[in-house]
Amino acid sequence: MAEFKNVRLIFILMLFFVVSCALQLPPEGGEVDLIPPEIVSTFPISGTVNYSEKYFEIEFSEYVDKRSFREALFISPVIDGEMEIDWSGKTAEVYFPNGLKENTTYVITIGTDVVDLNNNNRMANALSLYFSTGNKIDTKEIFGKVYDKNADGIMMFTYKYETDTTNYLAKKSDYISQCGKDGQFVIKGLPEGKFRVFAVKDQFRDLIFQAEQDEIGIPSQDIYLSENDSSFTGLNFYLTKIDTLPPRVLDVKMLDQYHIYLKFSEELNSELLKNQSFQIVDTTSRLISNIQYFFIPPDKRSELVLIPEQKINTDTDFFLNINNLEDNNGNILSNEQTSFFTTDKIDTNAIKILKIEPSDFRLDYIDASINIFFDDAFQKNKIDEAIEFLDQIISKVPFDLSFIDDASIKIKPLQRLKLDSRYNLVLKMNLLPDAAENVADTIITLNFVTKNEFEFSGLCGKINSDKENLILVLESENNSELKNYFNLNSKKEFEFSRIIPGKHKLWAFEDTNKNSQYDFGKLNPFEFSENFYVFPEIIEIKPRWSLTDLIFDIK
Repeated sequence: MAEFKNVRLIFILMLFFVVSCALQLPPEGGEVDLIPPEIVSTFPISGTVNYSEKYFEIEFSEYVDKRSFREALFISPVIDGEMEIDWSGKTAEVYFPNGLKENTTYVITIGTDVVDLNNNNRMANALSLYFSTGNKIDTKEIFGKVYDKNADGIMMFTYKYETDTTNYLAKKSDYISQCGKDGQFVIKGLPEGKFRVFAVKDQFRDLIFQAEQDEIGIPSQDIYLSENDSSFTGLNFYLTKIDTLPPRVLDVKMLDQYHIYLKFSEELNSELLKNQSFQIVDTTSRLISNIQYFFIPPDKRSELVLIPEQKINTDTDFFLNINNLEDNNGNILSNEQTSFFTTDKIDTNAIKILKIEPSDFRLDYIDASINIFFDDAFQKNKIDEAIEFLDQIISKVPFDLSFIDDASIKIKPLQRLKLDSRYNLVLKMNLLPDAAENVADTIITLNFVTKNEFEFSGLCGKINSDKENLILVLESENNSELKNYFNLNSKKEFEFSRIIPGKHKLWAFEDTNKNSQYDFGKLNPFEFSENFYVFPEIIEIKPRWSLTDLIFDIK
């Protein structure tokens, strides 16, 4: 019996040892792996000619996720069939399903989507391996950069130029590459000829541009590589969203007896919104109720609230007619009809302030402007009595009042304000009833102060370039909507004054159509984007310290 117990004990110890060895876990603690995987060798080596094998090999510096490798692998020209991948440790062996074509240069691109197994670190740069099945290899290259905060992984679709240029993006590109983290790209292994290149943020990684979800960079020119050219440098891209679809209605619901809420698939062009675009129709009597007010809630540009001219009778069914609604790309929604459920809920809430701009309550004394966004539309017959703008000695300051929509106002003083001074904006809310006659019996005082002149800075310098119609742009790095424009004179000198301190990007574009704004290009009908040039460094502008004599070289 004792002998049996000893045998059982030995068995348990052996089993524990085997299990412990099988479950080898990484030690706890230690430094976190932040080193991205790298490709340490390839077979064949890049530049090989007369290649006759039906596979190639990629060896990594560490173990990588196999799925990420497959998704990051691209071959130009496009091959038919599904590739087979065999792994041996850190090496992937990739087989072509139908072999290779004769006298053809192949470019194998391993994109930056490859991640390691330790900590999901992504490859820092894409790699291109090129070889030829003939005795000549195509080695021409196109270099450029995509300027985007999230440029890592953006695809470069390169097409051989054809006379019919309308359907390039309907098929997979002839050559393909990928941006690194800094937006730099190189397209290798190109023959002599003419090419059209697009930058695509390919969300689904299907290697086809899908307008509904993908952003795209349209080139400023086609690239011709002659027999004597080895490369082209300086093909730059900004990304944009190409929207060819009209806005769609996603939701309609009645919030109470006076408010109908709508949600759309995208932002609407608020400047073109009109009451006449909407009608509420009684399905029984066919009576039509027009819209008295409408507004877009702040920071919710794809939503809209409608307020009919009279309270809706909830004893019957209604539908909403929508016509001539335009998005920001000029696509128009026409003749849309949708039903909605009614409610007898009563509106008992007076309006209140949702948002104020500027949010820091600091005004530019030369170009002061105040935007106030309310949570509901209001009657405007007493608006002039309801608002006062006062200086620090309680004297009234004249101002211009305009409406952003029926729930938002813009107040702009008609005279220059005093430096470093306090101002009060008084709102008598009891004079601003909503459509249901609800009022807030209160007076709101908003306190503002003008900025000191020393809070601003400046930048001046000169551009060295023979380009014509250049417009210079100084853009805040933290807020791309904060831009200052400067039309260059014949001497190519510039001066930006009253600049908010901070980090800025300086760039210029050729205003070829002279509309004073940068054009991203079009796909149908195709139009090139405008050439642009970016100063190589981020410029830090400090308070009370103007930068002078900056030289911007544009080749």
